[in-house]
Amino acid sequence: MKNISCTVIIPTYNCSKTINRAVQSVLNQSVLPEKIIIIDDCSNEKELIDYLNELDKNPLIQVIFKKKNMGPGAARNEGMKVATSKYIAFLDADDTWSVNKLELQYYIMEKNDYYLTCHKTTYFADYHYENLDYADIRYKDFNKKNLFKSNIIATRSVMMKNDKRYFFYNKRYSEDYLLWLLIALNDEKMAILNHDLALYYDKFYFEKGLSSNMKEMFKGEKQNLKILYDLKYLTKVNYILLSFYFRGKYIRRLFLKNISYFLK
Repeated sequence: MKNISCTVIIPTYNCSKTINRAVQSVLNQSVLPEKIIIIDDCSNEKELIDYLNELDKNPLIQVIFKKKNMGPGAARNEGMKVATSKYIAFLDADDTWSVNKLELQYYIMEKNDYYLTCHKTTYFADYHYENLDYADIRYKDFNKKNLFKSNIIATRSVMMKNDKRYFFYNKRYSEDYLLWLLIALNDEKMAILNHDLALYYDKFYFEKGLSSNMKEMFKGEKQNLKILYDLKYLTKVNYILLSFYFRGKYIRRLFLKNISYFLK
């Protein structure tokens, strides 16, 4: 089977129930990556550690065990540091990919010299496989202004050039959003594929996970704006206006969360 010049980065943390599903979705791709790098972020599950040690025997897979928990962004950075391929693709340990995801996305990256591409994702029970030829791929250049409205790029959907551009360390919330914004503000070529090529399995993730950390997510977004302002990507006026905009989004999220709670 053909290998493409792409490294798959998978951070793990106490995910013994889902990691095999994620890894198998990579091994079952229509084209294989150059390498799969799994970075364990100081898990304490013996079952997971034993499984990762077995995976490490596979020449296609490299497992890195961290001695300190640093969060998924920092874990991804450790994998990116040792990756030697032309491209990087990200997958979370509780998600999977369509069998043709790498092949289709790699083709579009190579054909158009994009810096980053992403695609739609869907809940696994709603997924319908598309047997696509290259000519059938629907995609369009990314409207970078829309990225400031919300983070519409799912990390599980990203393939990007491997030029050692990292996630910010010491950020556990919205660190992926900041990297996508920096790439967009540097006028890199970006595109989105209009196909569901990644699957998530927790339909109520945003209610149980993100919403429970809503305040921290808001703090992370505010920090992103401050970093962009300090790096002179934003004028003072833009910084102030966007700060008000993100605060309004946060208040709206809280309102919708409370409304949904009372309607249950």
